[in-house]
Amino acid sequence: MTDKEKLEAWEQAYLGLYKEAHIGRVFKGTVHNLNGVIQAGSMQIELLELMFPKVRKLLTPVLQEPLSTSAIESLQTVLKLVEKREKMLAPMTDKIAYSQELIKNTENICYRPLNADSLTLQILLQNVIGFYQSDMFFKHKVKVSFELQSDFKIDSLCADLALVFQNIIQNSISALILKETKEPAITIFGVETDSTISVHIVDNGIGVAAAIRDQIFEPFVSGWDSSPGLGLYFCRQICDSLSCSINFESLENGTDFIVTIPKL
Repeated sequence: MTDKEKLEAWEQAYLGLYKEAHIGRVFKGTVHNLNGVIQAGSMQIELLELMFPKVRKLLTPVLQEPLSTSAIESLQTVLKLVEKREKMLAPMTDKIAYSQELIKNTENICYRPLNADSLTLQILLQNVIGFYQSDMFFKHKVKVSFELQSDFKIDSLCADLALVFQNIIQNSISALILKETKEPAITIFGVETDSTISVHIVDNGIGVAAAIRDQIFEPFVSGWDSSPGLGLYFCRQICDSLSCSINFESLENGTDFIVTIPKL
């Protein structure tokens, strides 16, 4: 690649990232506003859960009174409608709870916590995994195994490490989609020593092509055409700035990305 081609590539990459950053800012504000709407919806559902049993309790004795056939039929119709709407509350409650959990995980990714000292590596990874529950492929098809029991605090590293883990997991999802495996899986686990903790993110996707394995952390190197090839480059830059390391191992069936964090 000539210097002119590199400059043009950087300009295009910068423009793309600028657009994504703008979308991210809008998304962050939208998430904040949606939280209020969902809370209001949750309150209304709680009120309906209290109201429906009361309505049924009031209507049932009335049906025992001597009424005209048409009045009884009308009351029975109302009662059936109440019962039908009451049954609809359970899935609505589940969806509200899911939305609240998704927004909570999204806010934990978008905002640097004020009490960052209380954020552990385990919680950060759980938040990142929860964030990807909005991805329908990830949510419905990918079997996720998470095995990391650690109270290792990441302090001010949280936002930067979140970007690294998000990028690796997103790459894993793309690799799984491209392979079209029947049982897509991502396994996340930790290996801890006295001086470091290493996070392994393993997928059974298409893997890293042999032709680019030595250049995978260089700019504009990617395993698929739809990517500009800057994600892992930025991951390496972030890890270097934090005195961490990022590497990968090509497996017989997939890839294992390893992020090693020193215990300072």
